[in-house]
Amino acid sequence: MRFSSLARFPILRLLLATLVGYLWWRSHTRTDVLAIFINDGKAQLLASDRGRAVYLWTNVSLGPRRAYTYDALHGSNAEFDAVRQTLYETNPLPEKVAGVWLGSGTGVMGMPNSNYRMISVPFWQLTILAFIPLALGLRTFWRRRLWGTPGHCGACGYDTRFSSDRCPECGSAIPGSKSAEAKDNQTQSQMATEA
Repeated sequence: MRFSSLARFPILRLLLATLVGYLWWRSHTRTDVLAIFINDGKAQLLASDRGRAVYLWTNVSLGPRRAYTYDALHGSNAEFDAVRQTLYETNPLPEKVAGVWLGSGTGVMGMPNSNYRMISVPFWQLTILAFIPLALGLRTFWRRRLWGTPGHCGACGYDTRFSSDRCPECGSAIPGSKSAEAKDNQTQSQMATEA
């Protein structure tokens, strides 16, 4: 099956890299928090704050009615200063390993018997991780762009200018080659009569 070169473009990888870059840019002025409530309504938080992506998982349960729902909070960075101070500046202080902050604590929002664990990753690291698959996809896209041109196999892109009827790399019929098309038609008719 032949695809147009646009169908091979790594659009999802481009969207992921663009989203990470946008969140990084936006996080310098705005804080975005996505609260996801899993089974029994336990709160898990994803946040974008001052150049960092934060994942916070807790044992705080808001009851089974909140299970499998979500809430989104948005505000200026100043509105979340108290939360940021609690996560980053109270004991125990988060461990810092290669720019990634790992932390844990008790007393989430003053609730007794509540615990949390946190990982905070700088967006520049996530951006690099998002751009690696994009770069590999773009490289593949530019390489495979030649596949639809004359003299190249439509299935694998191998140079078939000096081949007679089949691609020496994958065995596909070369378009315009009468002997390969005749063999393919003969094989298809034999399969139809056997069935």
